[in-house]
Amino acid sequence: MVGLVAPMAQAFTVVPASYVSGVVTAIDTDRATVTVEGRAYTVTPAMLTDIAPGADVTLTLVAMKTVAIVPTALEVEDEIVE
Repeated sequence: MVGLVAPMAQAFTVVPASYVSGVVTAIDTDRATVTVEGRAYTVTPAMLTDIAPGADVTLTLVAMKTVAIVPTALEVEDEIVE
């Protein structure tokens, strides 16, 4: 029987994420930015589809680039769901 050698695993670098939480104070779809607590963050246009000024959100940043923006609480029929 011929022995098989498994391919070597690729090494990768883990980059820690940073998080910013707060209220959306402005959205600029032309520049693809969202302003949270007075600071503007560049995002992809797709991230802005479900976000509106006044929303309480958490942004996830990796290597100083925004990779996610999600509501921190969802209002459903006058109830807050977290």
